[in-house]
Amino acid sequence: METAKISQLYDLGETIAAELFAGLTYPWEALPKISDFIKKLGPTLDPEVYEQRGENIWVAKSATVAPTAFLNGPLIIDEDAEIRHCAFVRGNAIVGKGSVVGNSTELKNVVIFNSVQVPHYNYVGDSILGYKSQLHQYLADSFISMLFLIRKSLSDLLCGDIPFIFQDFSNSQIRSHF
Repeated sequence: METAKISQLYDLGETIAAELFAGLTYPWEALPKISDFIKKLGPTLDPEVYEQRGENIWVAKSATVAPTAFLNGPLIIDEDAEIRHCAFVRGNAIVGKGSVVGNSTELKNVVIFNSVQVPHYNYVGDSILGYKSQLHQYLADSFISMLFLIRKSLSDLLCGDIPFIFQDFSNSQIRSHF
């Protein structure tokens, strides 16, 4: 399971949520902590850069949010992010710098690192999307195939009979994890 460790999968310099992962080994350990982390971090954000738009909702002033987008907290939208028409952010979400959440995309309990593209017609729930990740339309993601495996029995995972692919977008190499 060495290849499923946070240190192997993510560049923590590319997220406002780096502190969320402190002391954790595996990404799924962060999922139940997202809400409390946002509630702790939000009030400390620079009011010159972020505005509070509701209870536990902070949006960078440089971010673009379509008037038809639904935002529910806890939520942080970082600088230069774009939330497009009819996006549905259900809460417990961090959207990284320069990231795009497309038309009719739904987010729930997610950390989206910087420069991530989640274009139209996606569902992203209980997930962590690393730096420069990109999902294409009509994908129903729960941690980009990874949680699919974790939800399998531990013996299945350790036996290695269900391979999955994780795209490391920072260096464009595809690695197969067993």
